[in-house]
Amino acid sequence: MKAKIRLHVEYENLKESFEGDVDEVLKALIQFLYRVHPYVEAVSKLIWTPDLRQLMEKIPEYCKLTPEGDFILIKSPPSSEQSILLILALAYLSHKLGKRSDEFVASQEISKTINKAEKTVRNILTELTKVNAVERVDKGRYKITSYGLRKVEEIMAE
Repeated sequence: MKAKIRLHVEYENLKESFEGDVDEVLKALIQFLYRVHPYVEAVSKLIWTPDLRQLMEKIPEYCKLTPEGDFILIKSPPSSEQSILLILALAYLSHKLGKRSDEFVASQEISKTINKAEKTVRNILTELTKVNAVERVDKGRYKITSYGLRKVEEIMAE
């Protein structure tokens, strides 16, 4: 039996309640938003958002977290750049799910995971930063950007 959720929404003088499984309630909420604000649909077509469900289903084919929080590469993608993006995407998802305290990953940790020299990893991270796929948050620590998540979706579609 699927768990049910209940959601009550108020917008100006409109009120509506939804009940069902997550997908049903989400669909009903989106339809409600389209009704109350006609620009929502137009804006949603202009703004790309990552498909977190697809990422959560596909990333474990390539890499996973250990119970201690370390990364394990399960299947190596064709390039080190792709491996780095996948690890950073896993860190992002793990943080969103509350499994990591933050989404930042040190270059040494990436180097150890993909079995490449740290200098090589830092050079790739520099290139990924230049194209806005990765953001350097402080010395030696990086996080994936929305554009980087888009690149990960492309990797998984190959």
